[in-house]
Amino acid sequence: MTLAAIGLLVVSALTHALWNLQGKRDQPSPAWFLLANTLGTLAFAWALIPTARAIAWFPPQVWMLIGLTGIFQTGY
Repeated sequence: MTLAAIGLLVVSALTHALWNLQGKRDQPSPAWFLLANTLGTLAFAWALIPTARAIAWFPPQVWMLIGLTGIFQTGY
């Protein structure tokens, strides 16, 4: 496993733990969750830059599954 992959896993585990701690402790509002998700998306968007060309070649079935995943995650 590369050092970058290990780093992403560690950061992901830490942010997940902090997310759960904050979400269960302070009873945050939906606006807080929106802000936290937006900041998280922006913080990790840089990881898409090296793979932008590969992402463009995803077949339509993959995009459908990504969309369905987003819908189910929103409901969750």
